[in-house]
Amino acid sequence: MVLLDECRKCNTFRWSGEYFKQVRGLAIGYSSAPALAVAFMSKVEKPVIKRKPILYFDLYEAGKEKHAQYQAKKAQKSSEAEKEAEGVKVENKE
Repeated sequence: MVLLDECRKCNTFRWSGEYFKQVRGLAIGYSSAPALAVAFMSKVEKPVIKRKPILYFDLYEAGKEKHAQYQAKKAQKSSEAEKEAEGVKVENKE
């Protein structure tokens, strides 16, 4: 960990012919940036995942239920429209 921290502290870049030291974050072209980003995010995500591991599944299931309700209403309206076109009287059940 000490070695990675030293590498991070020596992060410099050149812009308009001048050299600057990056004081926050990681440079895009820094070779260790992806590994450090993954390590950081795994530390941030761990408590969130422990609290609610199936959040996305819950949202998916709720979306499926809403979609099924929408499809049922759409099919009912389509059926009523076909009957009206044929001249059959349709009663509103709502």
